[in-house]
Amino acid sequence: MSEREPSMDALPAGTAAPGSFHALASEGGGSAAGAYRALVLGRPGFWPWIRYELLISALTFKAGAGGLFLRRKFYPRLFARCGRRVIFGCGMQLRQPDRIAIGERSVLEDYSALSARGGTGVAIELGERVFVGRGSVVNTRDGRIFIGADTSIGAYCRIAAGAGGDVRIGRFGLIAAFCYIGGGAHRFDRTDVPMALQGNVSLGGVTIGDDVWIGAGTIVRDGARIGEGCVIGAGSLVIGEIPPYSVAFGAPARVFRSRKSPAGAAPPASPAVSSS
Repeated sequence: MSEREPSMDALPAGTAAPGSFHALASEGGGSAAGAYRALVLGRPGFWPWIRYELLISALTFKAGAGGLFLRRKFYPRLFARCGRRVIFGCGMQLRQPDRIAIGERSVLEDYSALSARGGTGVAIELGERVFVGRGSVVNTRDGRIFIGADTSIGAYCRIAAGAGGDVRIGRFGLIAAFCYIGGGAHRFDRTDVPMALQGNVSLGGVTIGDDVWIGAGTIVRDGARIGEGCVIGAGSLVIGEIPPYSVAFGAPARVFRSRKSPAGAAPPASPAVSSS
């Protein structure tokens, strides 16, 4: 074995990355029931667990208008705060819902997921009339996510926040399908410890201003800042700061023009556009 190869023997016995399922299982006292309760509730308490189990088991996959009606009636009591007339889709997954706040008239489509693991207090806050598309995941692990009112998140997106890497999305946002926003990075300084066990590092989270349109398949990395009124082209990689009212695209995303340019003005040359 070379000096730079990871050595599994260098790991302390029972080591688990903070916030991982294995760490939560340890907090649960080693039993399967304790591990599961730590994952879905994040706190002790028999009766809150029973209430969660009864509602989730009975209503998660109940289809049709009856399922929508029953989830609207009974699910709000699981959350830290929940406004009126929220729609909860069929197959929606919830983890630690008592750390999640949802504004009124929001829509959580079929098979979407909200997960608030680690930390204390409200970790996920959705404003009024927020739409979370089918199969999309909003996930925190010792971080926080704030999504402003009237923002729409397309299908199969992932918005993730870790410790020190909060995600803030403004009002009237349009986020197309298959976008990834936030996350963090694994440390990889050591070669004698697997990267999965070295912990995470954050570049300060993600801030997206009001009235931003992000095209399908875009990645907005931890540390990115997108100003108000921007348009980000599909398939872009945003790793830095995009000034307000910019039209930007590419990997990495570069500004092509300003939406506030005078009418008829020619856009500036962009390094992201090929002359061929």
